[in-house]
Amino acid sequence: MDRTFWCLHDHVPTFGVLILPTLIGAILLTTFTVIVLRTWDFDPLIAYGLWAIIVPVGVLTILTFLPLPCAVFAWFQAIREPKTAGECFGWCAYRAGRLLKVFAWLLFSYTWWFLLFGIPMLFLWARTCHAPMVALFEDQPRIFHRSRQLMREDGAIHVLAGLFFLITLVVGSLIPLPRLLLLSKLFQGEWTIIVEESLWAFELISGILLFCGIAMSWCVSLALFYHDLRQYREGETIKKKVDLLFDKYMQAGSRVE
Repeated sequence: MDRTFWCLHDHVPTFGVLILPTLIGAILLTTFTVIVLRTWDFDPLIAYGLWAIIVPVGVLTILTFLPLPCAVFAWFQAIREPKTAGECFGWCAYRAGRLLKVFAWLLFSYTWWFLLFGIPMLFLWARTCHAPMVALFEDQPRIFHRSRQLMREDGAIHVLAGLFFLITLVVGSLIPLPRLLLLSKLFQGEWTIIVEESLWAFELISGILLFCGIAMSWCVSLALFYHDLRQYREGETIKKKVDLLFDKYMQAGSRVE
């Protein structure tokens, strides 16, 4: 979490550009939801399908895929090969074929998870959360097998997700605070009527910004976590050091000859 904070803190302008796809996606989904609420009155079964399946699948899809340029930036920062925002978008475009396969399978998975009231998500989500990272930063054809291999011990990812869920609850609980203060009648005056009528815009904008901030932070944390898994648990750091020593040994041997 601290590495995520400092990564975001040190590169605010870059992340401000990289988060634009997520912001646009959140605005479009919110606009769709508001239009549907204000325009149609569905039967209970259709309403259940819309609010319990389609909208959650849309939210989870946006959360998983649209912040991926942020993950690319964090990954290359972690391996000390910094890239610009444009290069991060270009990297995602370069890997679009692999990402499309992951997108299609996860979209199918999210749909049947929510068809079963989200219960399978509690058991299967951790095994798939690294699939976009594998698609972005590895060339292995069996992306989901590799993702499951990385998450043999999925307790850490559940803890990380729990922390983000608690942060979302705490910060999100502050959004309705102005409305609660007005309802408590602590403030009286004509200005309170104007403010109360305009609060929906504040709550809507705050909710979208909170969602984008959490999505960006989660994706960066996931990229850094994936980096640590590869570098330390799988020994890539040690392998690089061994290869470097071997190259020096071979160079020294060639000079002696």
